[in-house]
Amino acid sequence: MPDYSLLAIPAYTILSVAPHAYALSTVKKHTQWSNANSRGEGNISHLKKTLPPAVFALYERAEAAHKNSMENLPLFIAATLSGVFAEKLTRTDIGNAQFSAVFLGIRVLYTLLYINTTTESASHARSLTWTAGLATCFYQIYKAAVALA
Repeated sequence: MPDYSLLAIPAYTILSVAPHAYALSTVKKHTQWSNANSRGEGNISHLKKTLPPAVFALYERAEAAHKNSMENLPLFIAATLSGVFAEKLTRTDIGNAQFSAVFLGIRVLYTLLYINTTTESASHARSLTWTAGLATCFYQIYKAAVALA
């Protein structure tokens, strides 16, 4: 039986790329996309000039969700691997598979909130889900440290 917490790492990577794919598909419905220098200022300026403001804002939010997910990937990997090592070395179940499932669920919610939130007041729910994901990773690393002590 595979270690599902390890399989959560590529699953999270795919989840992290999904907002970028969504952003590109949204842009391509309205204007030409240049992949030659996709992150360049010239391309972003072109998008800002040619896209309706609401579409450009959606593009920006989806790209921000993608970048934030990629920024959180190393912490998730560290939490997952520390849990795997702790479980394998101590032969104790510290809930690594459950951690992975909960974290992925939190990040799906975070991504949906990031892409769809357009008001300042609603953005606080997104921030709470980000904090919950961070706390979940820190707690898993703590549980691994205790198990390995």
